[in-house]
Amino acid sequence: MATQTSERIQRTGAADEYTGRQRADGLLGNTTPEQLANGLGWFSIGLGLAELLAPRTMARVVGAKERHNGLMRSLGLREIGAGIMILSGARTVGCWSRVAGDLMDLSLLAGTIAAPRTNKGRAIGSTSAVVGVTVLDALTAWQLSQSQSGAYDVRVEKSITINRSPEECYSFWRSFENLPKFMLHLESVRPTGDRRTHWVARGPAGVKVEWDAEITDERPNESISWRSLESADIDNAGTVHFERAPGNRGTIVRVSMYYSPPAAGIGSTLASILGQHPEQEIAKDLQRFKQVLETGEVVKTEGQSAGRSSGATWLDNMARY
Repeated sequence: MATQTSERIQRTGAADEYTGRQRADGLLGNTTPEQLANGLGWFSIGLGLAELLAPRTMARVVGAKERHNGLMRSLGLREIGAGIMILSGARTVGCWSRVAGDLMDLSLLAGTIAAPRTNKGRAIGSTSAVVGVTVLDALTAWQLSQSQSGAYDVRVEKSITINRSPEECYSFWRSFENLPKFMLHLESVRPTGDRRTHWVARGPAGVKVEWDAEITDERPNESISWRSLESADIDNAGTVHFERAPGNRGTIVRVSMYYSPPAAGIGSTLASILGQHPEQEIAKDLQRFKQVLETGEVVKTEGQSAGRSSGATWLDNMARY
């Protein structure tokens, strides 16, 4: 009884953690935290160069005394360092570095506002702008940290517009037995309870990979979220959103997936080099989903039946490494 209670608490905690990431996704809109981090990286480098090369001008902009050239240049170097860190791939550390720098900037601006013979109007305006950037930096850093903490190392996002209503798209996807019709790496998906399913997929060299999953959140005709249960060979989670497209043009289907294969960092890197990135396979799955909903069947590929595609799937990439 105690063991079951412990497992239930662990699953609930993981579901709550994933739900938190979903809420942050909503705050970021359709922009992934990785894309936003890259934008912040370029912004950081641009701001740093301005502070480094034109310290007097930047001092006037923020309302500080122009003689603080040395301080302004040091802030510029810090910004450039954070930007390089983000763009080199260390996004999480780089974004948290920006948050720390933002707090330092706010402290300096508070001193500027209190100091005599400064342009308090500009200093207050600059403070408001830095507060806004700090919130954005902190949200991005938090989301990147969450996506890398605990279970999930890799995030994949893709979307497609389908000429069918959200109700039709949701209904077809919610009947999980339909998933193998367009996710060709899947052999079967079998419901085992009201919110649980058993998945069977083909791994490398025909090896079967199986796991159980549960629905963690569901909004009829809008979204379905799921995650794998304890002891899954491939720990994974995800959400599919169904949004009515503007102008009655059908439905935007957006899939977000998280997973952690063994040595995920190495596996995803090698997959990218080999041109077998999981995003490509998810895009193909969505294209087949569109074909099934709009035409009733998957268009055959050259020299093959409609049932299977050639080449390694994203599941192969996950299980291989």
